[in-house]
Amino acid sequence: MTLKKLKRLIAWELEEYWSLPVLELVVFAAVIAALNLPVMITDFQERYLNLGFSMALIFVFLIFTTGSLFARSFAGSLSKGEMKTMFSYPLERTTVFISKFVSTFLMLSVIFAAVYSLNVPLLALDLSEPMFYVSLAAMVIQLFLLCTVATAISLVTRNEIVTFLAHVLLFFGIEVLAGSQKMLSSNGRYEILFDYFLRISHGISYSLNVSSEEAALAVIVPLLASALLFVGCLFYFTRVMEID
Repeated sequence: MTLKKLKRLIAWELEEYWSLPVLELVVFAAVIAALNLPVMITDFQERYLNLGFSMALIFVFLIFTTGSLFARSFAGSLSKGEMKTMFSYPLERTTVFISKFVSTFLMLSVIFAAVYSLNVPLLALDLSEPMFYVSLAAMVIQLFLLCTVATAISLVTRNEIVTFLAHVLLFFGIEVLAGSQKMLSSNGRYEILFDYFLRISHGISYSLNVSSEEAALAVIVPLLASALLFVGCLFYFTRVMEID
């Protein structure tokens, strides 16, 4: 894999998104999700607490956007024969896989992070507000997990509709079945991180009594699962999967 080819493929993937109404739809979804912030706390000194009320909706929109975009990028390319055409050129499978994953993940990260950042001036927050960066980090971590799961489903099903439906049903099912097991759900892990850093930075808490070990697990569990899935998908795509 050469870095020059990888950059060209990433640029080509991003140009594909730019030429279709995909980019506009993602921006629209990000605006609805990230800026639909209920102002529950009116006290000016505690306005940063409002950041914790919008993430659940953002996670919902991320489920739909990652499911649709990765279904198009991987399953769509496989089912329509576009992937086979790509390999008629001197391209390595590793380069193609990484370019597709990175371009879509990068686009979603930048758009949602940029739109979410507008909450800083809207809530009159200081750029040094730690809870903003905690929320931003939690969003990117969850996005990474969603992207790897969507990629795995795409490679197995090779069908856009099946990938999208399986992805959405899987994560909504996890959120519903997780119940009190906060470590299993995206909202639960976010609440753990928000409460822990809220206590450290501002000395207040949602009374979850979150320990440092729980906060660390809320980061390690999704990152480890994402890393394992990414490596597994890369191995399957480059060593096992037949493209016809």
